[in-house]
Amino acid sequence: MAQRAGRRTILCMAALLACAPHARPALADPLADFFAGKQMQFIIPTPTGGSYDAYGRLLAKYIVRYIPGKPSIIDVNMVGAGGIAAAEHVAMMAPKDGTVLTIVSQGLLLLAAGGPQDRAKLPFDIGSLSWIGNLSASNQLIVTWHESAVRTLADARERQSIMGASGAGSTSVIEPVLLNQLIGTKFKVVLGYPGSAEMSLAMENHEIDGFAANTWASFKAFKPEWISNHSLNLIVQIGLTKDPELPDVPMALDYATNESDRAALRILADVSAFGRPIATSPGVPPERLAAIRHAFDAALADPEFKAEAAKEGLELSTMNGTEVESVVNSVVRAPAPVLDRVAKAMAASN
Repeated sequence: MAQRAGRRTILCMAALLACAPHARPALADPLADFFAGKQMQFIIPTPTGGSYDAYGRLLAKYIVRYIPGKPSIIDVNMVGAGGIAAAEHVAMMAPKDGTVLTIVSQGLLLLAAGGPQDRAKLPFDIGSLSWIGNLSASNQLIVTWHESAVRTLADARERQSIMGASGAGSTSVIEPVLLNQLIGTKFKVVLGYPGSAEMSLAMENHEIDGFAANTWASFKAFKPEWISNHSLNLIVQIGLTKDPELPDVPMALDYATNESDRAALRILADVSAFGRPIATSPGVPPERLAAIRHAFDAALADPEFKAEAAKEGLELSTMNGTEVESVVNSVVRAPAPVLDRVAKAMAASN
């Protein structure tokens, strides 16, 4: 009997030791296990040297610090069709596992809100992308060179000006076309410039009068000499409220002549909030998407990230992934009459 009791005591003590916290084996972290040793990609839809490239490279550098498993990441510039090529790759060809991120061209959201011809340019559903967050929501500007005959919005409504642009999905195409239809400007769009760096050079060389879809923050960061030398005519800004630094630059919204056009311009203004959005592929497992969103938020809170962004002149006015999803839905699910007006205005570019 005593022998049996002793044996039971030993077994009970062994069970208790097995349950003790210090005796438990460490639990595996499936997220860290997945990302550890992976080389992620960050797809950038523009050439090097512009704001999309600068924002994308800076975020890529920091976001992997906060992804479980600490993967590495490489930047890939995938230029084509005003940002469509990069987004199509992520939406349709990249692995649906969270290892490929991209910064999405603003103009693609407007294409998704357009008519059949516009939507046909997008071979994927923009709403299907998994949204991570947004880095900047600055107003968009249309500018001309200081030597251009078109120096004000009134001039732009009276005489033609040549505006450089990239591909069909770019806001550098869509914004001037929409403003022609909605507020009576006379912009003539010339395609074929890969990005803002090439358009800037063409404007300085008098090949074009100006271009659309850059922000004041971008000009301050990448062309500060233009600001100090007063080299730009700031024709109009596109957004919901005026940039505090540009109180005298007219807002496109203020020039609508009827409610239908104003509602269509409001879509354009909403897209300006879709400034430098970050996405990954559709179908990423929810727990992985949540981890990447958390890493995005953590990167943006990193003092080193903030300092480096400030040093590069990159303005940060951010949204989280849920907020970006809300903007996307507000545009593509706008009332049918509003989308019809946007589609009719955009038809002029087809």
